[in-house]
Amino acid sequence: MDLYHDRSASAVLIFSCIILISAIIAFSPVIDAFIFAATIAIVLMPGKEILCRRISERFASLVMALSVIFLFTGLTGILFLIIYGISDYAGEIFNGIILWFDNHDSIQSVPATNNILTDLLFGEDGIAGEIIDSMAGTAIISGIKLMLFSVLLYLFFLNGKTVWKGLKSIIPEKSLEIVNILEKKGKETLYAVYIVQFVTSVVTFALALPFFYLLGFDNVLELSVIAAIFQLIPVIGPSLMMAVFAFYSVSVGDYVGALLIAGIGYPVVCAFPDLVLRPVLMGRRALVHPAVMWIGFFGGIYVFGMSGLVLGPLLLALMMTAAKILVESEKIKKNRFIPEIFRRS
Repeated sequence: MDLYHDRSASAVLIFSCIILISAIIAFSPVIDAFIFAATIAIVLMPGKEILCRRISERFASLVMALSVIFLFTGLTGILFLIIYGISDYAGEIFNGIILWFDNHDSIQSVPATNNILTDLLFGEDGIAGEIIDSMAGTAIISGIKLMLFSVLLYLFFLNGKTVWKGLKSIIPEKSLEIVNILEKKGKETLYAVYIVQFVTSVVTFALALPFFYLLGFDNVLELSVIAAIFQLIPVIGPSLMMAVFAFYSVSVGDYVGALLIAGIGYPVVCAFPDLVLRPVLMGRRALVHPAVMWIGFFGGIYVFGMSGLVLGPLLLALMMTAAKILVESEKIKKNRFIPEIFRRS
């Protein structure tokens, strides 16, 4: 009878795993919405528990989910409003770059219209039309993902803790302490990812403000805010802004400005917060070597896309913690399965 029950339990477990893997594969195009909703709910769960002291759990979950959505849409709205407010200035920059390309000797030597770059961008089969079509399709997909993210975020705030407790209840007692250690490391890593993400954005604003001012740019405050919001976008960050400004400096003959942007603007405003400060702060917060966090962050983005921002550091941190447990488990004393070093962590 016991053997029958063991086989039945194993069959149910295997069948459940097959369903789970099939669901992940089927919903892989929107899996990043699931990942961000789950991880953000984990990080902000203490805030929901504080609200639960005054209001119902359902209403607290709704308040937390709406707060995250309003923050995201608010930052996006601020970005578009600022860009719209400096549209004349931005248009002047892009017109200067296009004019420089139009007047360039290598382009003029081509037997075509005088405004070859303009035709290339805005002609009947121009690149701009393809970009607009692509953005329209992306906007639709992003809207669907945002709706899924909103619903999933609310559900994770409402039932996430209960589901996790249910999953832990089926784990053998001997393995439960290992799971608790990995759970703690996972939470520390997620806190590091999200908190450091906003810290680097603030640092980018603080570095961009004096840089744009000293170089004599117009709309210094607006450009610094745009750079800070762009810093929330992994890898690209404000680097695209610096590339545009460098091209514009060259187009107006300001080669010293172009060199300052390439030699100081990019390394200080873009590279330092993204490539140096981020992995160092994440490593300190998650108690993992910064080099490992750097590999996890950029390697994760390369492998998983946007969700790699979270998955890369998380998986590497969990892998290293599991490896340390396996190595130290040989030093077991007094029938303790978990080494003392992990009990104190």
